[in-house]
Amino acid sequence: MKPKENQSPIEFWEEVYANASPRTKGQPSAALARFASDRLPGHALELGCAKGDDTVWLANKGWTVVAVDISATALSYAEANAQAHGVLGKIDFQQHDLAHSFPDGEFDLVSAMFLQTPFEFAREAVLKQAA
Repeated sequence: MKPKENQSPIEFWEEVYANASPRTKGQPSAALARFASDRLPGHALELGCAKGDDTVWLANKGWTVVAVDISATALSYAEANAQAHGVLGKIDFQQHDLAHSFPDGEFDLVSAMFLQTPFEFAREAVLKQAA
């Protein structure tokens, strides 16, 4: 998918999620499951949570999670996903354009499995800040 001319990142991702089904796969990413399955739960940060499958999985494993996405629509899908799985109270959903704002806190685990964009993005700086 390519952004329209003069479309901002927020506008682009809102359009992507507005045209997507709110349904989720219901499964965490394989890499996250492999990496975090045996870790003691703590405080997690998920950058680019989309519809929230990784966030919900972490919360079900006992983690408290700050779930971040640029799209309010994606966050609403993720929140509904968390509600459906009974973990809404373990997740703090926050809208951030990581190029301009970042969640506060210290985290035991940072996940950025799907931190992608067709826009110029200071990914290395964002990941350093997260670390």
